[in-house]
Amino acid sequence: MNARLPDMMVIFDYIFYRIAKRFYKKDGIDAERALVILAVIHSLLVATILIIPYKLFISYNEFKIPKNILRIECASIFIICYIFNRYRYKGMYWSFSERWKDRESYNQYVLNGYLVIVSIFIPFIILAATLHFLYAK
Repeated sequence: MNARLPDMMVIFDYIFYRIAKRFYKKDGIDAERALVILAVIHSLLVATILIIPYKLFISYNEFKIPKNILRIECASIFIICYIFNRYRYKGMYWSFSERWKDRESYNQYVLNGYLVIVSIFIPFIILAATLHFLYAK
């Protein structure tokens, strides 16, 4: 990880660190809950991006995709995101802890905690808004 990461990945690194820190006593260094939450966030963002071409394809060709296929695709996206996160964050908790441990004041720490919570819910809101916009009659 010597190469400079894009800023978006640093944001997800911080989200992983804060969630892993929150559940450290229950999950240990594996941070399963943090991995699952990040996989859900990534899956929702990818699903939001993929919905628009699906909607265009379906409305253009009047072709209906079976629900089972959509479920398999959603599960596949989640599994791919989970595997990506598992590979990316394996053993990185202590590295992130050293990076962010003493760099924040208490007020900044609390504010960043609220921002992490908001960042967990934003993909749900974006997906719901996209679905409402595309499928509203």
